[in-house]
Amino acid sequence: MAPFRVGHASGTRGSFRAIRTFDAVTLTIKDGKIFYNDRPFAILHPDTLLRDRTYWIMKKNGHLMTNSPVDTFTYVRVTPPDTTPAYLKTLAGTYHSYEANATYRIELKEGTLIVNQIPTGSWKLEPSFYDGFFADGEDMYEFKRDKKGKVVALEVSVSRAERVLFLRQ
Repeated sequence: MAPFRVGHASGTRGSFRAIRTFDAVTLTIKDGKIFYNDRPFAILHPDTLLRDRTYWIMKKNGHLMTNSPVDTFTYVRVTPPDTTPAYLKTLAGTYHSYEANATYRIELKEGTLIVNQIPTGSWKLEPSFYDGFFADGEDMYEFKRDKKGKVVALEVSVSRAERVLFLRQ
């Protein structure tokens, strides 16, 4: 079965995260077409899509590779986001980074995770994949778990710094 044939949706739709950068994408199927960010792809081959001069190639190992005139990225499949209040509540708490000398207090308000940092202010986290969120569309917040599944840390990647560790207090 070819992964990009719309009739075989299970191999096509889903969430993927870049290995090298802090980028994530979700592919969806609607009305017989494959979409990313509400824009359809052209299906060139059973394993190759095209959009805006970028080829999206599904590899046999389940990885997704994008090849554009600028760069090439490899994405791995990740679990889609969980937006249930019970799940989001498990992420709320206080996290501190000794490296950045900063503390974030994460709260659940009206079904949305909010990051509070004094004196910087507060901002919303938008779900991207399981334990992964974005703020302002580009800053990634990824909750880290121990072997038993308990949330123990938060990794923050912004334009100036990647994977800054905030330990749960």
